[in-house]
Amino acid sequence: MKPAPLVAALFGLLASAPHVIAQAPEPAAAFQRILDAYRAKPVAQTASIRVIAPEGRERISRVEVLTEPSPTSRRIALRLGRSLQVEASDRELRGVSPRNPTAACVLPLTGPLTDESLRAVLPPIPVPNIAWALGGEVVGEGAREGEFLVPPVGWVRLDSVEPRPGMGHIALRGSNPLGPVEIVVDESTHMLVRLTGTLSGPALRVELAFRGADPGSKSWAVEIEGRERVPSLSDLKPLPAEVQPGAQVGSLSLMGTDLSPWLLADTMREQAAIPTEAGEGPILGALVVYRSSAPGAEDAAFQACGSLRSHKKFLDRKRLTADPATPRLFIRPVAVFELPEFSPGAARELAARWAGTGDTPVWTSAGQALIDRFDRGAIGAVIIVDLEGVLLGAATLEAGPQAGDAALVEVRAIIEETAVPK
Repeated sequence: MKPAPLVAALFGLLASAPHVIAQAPEPAAAFQRILDAYRAKPVAQTASIRVIAPEGRERISRVEVLTEPSPTSRRIALRLGRSLQVEASDRELRGVSPRNPTAACVLPLTGPLTDESLRAVLPPIPVPNIAWALGGEVVGEGAREGEFLVPPVGWVRLDSVEPRPGMGHIALRGSNPLGPVEIVVDESTHMLVRLTGTLSGPALRVELAFRGADPGSKSWAVEIEGRERVPSLSDLKPLPAEVQPGAQVGSLSLMGTDLSPWLLADTMREQAAIPTEAGEGPILGALVVYRSSAPGAEDAAFQACGSLRSHKKFLDRKRLTADPATPRLFIRPVAVFELPEFSPGAARELAARWAGTGDTPVWTSAGQALIDRFDRGAIGAVIIVDLEGVLLGAATLEAGPQAGDAALVEVRAIIEETAVPK
């Protein structure tokens, strides 16, 4: 499995982001209300980040941000997908990786917690609410008068404010020298709902969608007790999965909802033998494996299967119209139970929940240990295998409204790198 490099790729773009001048009073007042909202109280939000390249390729990532802008004790907490979790106060920054339970990093901060002191130990995060909550230069003065700092698209000239009462939103529209920028906020809270703009060049677009989270959750705290200290955040490397691409996936101990054994190899061979009018490309299995009891996991699996079905249709059309050697995709959701969780009734309920989706689930009572073989600590993964049972790659499955899209981005990359004819 390849980690999505989106957040790291965006870090370096923020420092050199462009700026422009000129501003009307109305957008300035609207922007100030946004700043006031983020500086008034603790705010927690999840940002889904989509970057669209000129050729249509997309990268999707997720950043969860807690800002506590107290004048006496500031605090910032971040979760960058499952790669990194950090918590920063006025004295230090703590970091751990959910994929590595053995290591932790503690770094001192020089001075109070500000956007500048945070950047000294942590590269800039591609969301605007950190800079807005912590203060610093976000409303331009002097040569920058009329500009507003909107990471990750840089300094922006805002031209208009458009109330959208039917949606409960307010849209601030403007531009940087690379293209248009739109900031959409909730009309009552003035918190971010959506941000779109040009990131680097006229064709590279970034879209950020925000939703609220619980600022009081204890999960924001970074616990380092019992972990080995490492000198830098880059040393918080995830522990490798047990099964690496190129290895046999081995026995998965899968069962149908009728409690009969379900064998991946036999089903793959049956699928490969089915005649098709759209070419005879290699058959690939996409197993959407998820913890049945994990919050949001089954919804993420529904989304992933839907996205995979759409991609299967794309591959079928390509095989029919362009390249007969294009792979065929076989999709199967796999619910993972811990042994004490399972009963015959649980199998019937599983079948009922998936009825009408177009996918027939199977299950296993192998527990979290099965998922950890492919993606340690995840609530699920999309496992791509070939006809011989060889793992081609595994895409992380995460809870959230863009779970299917995010998983599909990784799955497409796996298929294109390993199975699409060059």
